[in-house]
Amino acid sequence: MRRPIPRLVILIAAMLSPLLASAGVGEKALAPEKVPAFVVPRISKPPTVDGRIDPVEWREAAAVSGVGNWTDDVLLPRPTTFYLAWDPEHLYFACRTYLRPGYKPRIPAGRSPGLAYVWDDGLELNFQPMGANVPAANKQNSYKWFLNCLGFVGDCSRLALGQQFKSWGPKFIIKASLTDPGTAPNGGRWWEMEMSSTAQDFELDGPHRAGDQRRAMLGINHIPGWMQARIPCNGPYLDPFGYNVLTLAGDTPAVQMTMDSLPNLATDGTAALKIRAFNPAAGPVALAIEVNVADTIRKAETLNVAAGQSAEFALNEKLPDAVKSGRLDVEVKQGDRQLFSYTVAFQVGAHSGMIGPVPPPDPTKFSFESRFNPARSLLLVKGDTYYLDDPAQAKALRYRVMPDVGGKSIAEGRITLNAEYYIQDLVKLPPHSA
Repeated sequence: MRRPIPRLVILIAAMLSPLLASAGVGEKALAPEKVPAFVVPRISKPPTVDGRIDPVEWREAAAVSGVGNWTDDVLLPRPTTFYLAWDPEHLYFACRTYLRPGYKPRIPAGRSPGLAYVWDDGLELNFQPMGANVPAANKQNSYKWFLNCLGFVGDCSRLALGQQFKSWGPKFIIKASLTDPGTAPNGGRWWEMEMSSTAQDFELDGPHRAGDQRRAMLGINHIPGWMQARIPCNGPYLDPFGYNVLTLAGDTPAVQMTMDSLPNLATDGTAALKIRAFNPAAGPVALAIEVNVADTIRKAETLNVAAGQSAEFALNEKLPDAVKSGRLDVEVKQGDRQLFSYTVAFQVGAHSGMIGPVPPPDPTKFSFESRFNPARSLLLVKGDTYYLDDPAQAKALRYRVMPDVGGKSIAEGRITLNAEYYIQDLVKLPPHSA
């Protein structure tokens, strides 16, 4: 007999399909020149992929903050920053996002390698390589995958000819971690992730070179409830035509725009951002910075950066109370060359529930489930240790199966196999135990 679950899935798909049609198209589309675009510098020394974003290790990377709800690209109040750098054999990628006090990322699906999925807190990414190292047969391909907050990858899809092919198998190196409570604003903490990929991971036939480009959708899902967000771009999640354009470059200043503050534009209208630039060249550079917040706060400044040094521009200015919405535009140029361009719409108070305090999960509540297959007399016994303060505290799960009407136990035992936060076993019961 069919259960009602398939019907629910159909209803959810019907609800999502109009959003697919409206995201970043028509009235919601950015003008082509306003789609964020970034120069990604070549890094002189690979960062250590340990799940901790070291500012020195990543100072030669490009960075961008400020994701918007993907259906309208309105800025979210939760700070999120993406980092990108490259060398001939690798693309380096990192992300950090704010976690409210007491919040632990939800991972209902991907507790093991290869199983990250759309329901997990984490990233949803799509890259389309467009450099000289893309084989002729792959020119229209893009690559989409999930990367959850435990650092696991899943649902790796090669998108080609309007179809998703699941034969793509990248071998990314990934580490993720949580910083200590109180290390982020308002008593929160940061989720941090670092990833290293090779040219072969994206089915390229040669090394990366300066001038190579790729379209990228830098997306993040949930945290805390259902929400898909991304650095603003045009089009739906599966079509890269309007994504952010990343241009690889060598011996170029690394521009990082971060919006890590609470409050911010989305919470109370405070325009709070930093633009940090590192200069790897042998001589000084001058960068022209322009910031426009709702045509109300305008800044134009020259940032002089000495050789081998960093310099910073900071803005922390509240909009007038009458200004409740608008657009943030940021541009950084070196002469006539654009290094960084970013645009996002904002509404003061939008999605405010994302950053309020949450009650911490009760670590004494041990999630338990069992499933029985009467045809095979097999019983799945499973306990979830994820929300314990320290999952390694879970040493075993004891179970006993009793008949409905009393009598001796049918089966009992002690499970010690901890499979990525799950303690579970498949128990063979005597026939007719149901």
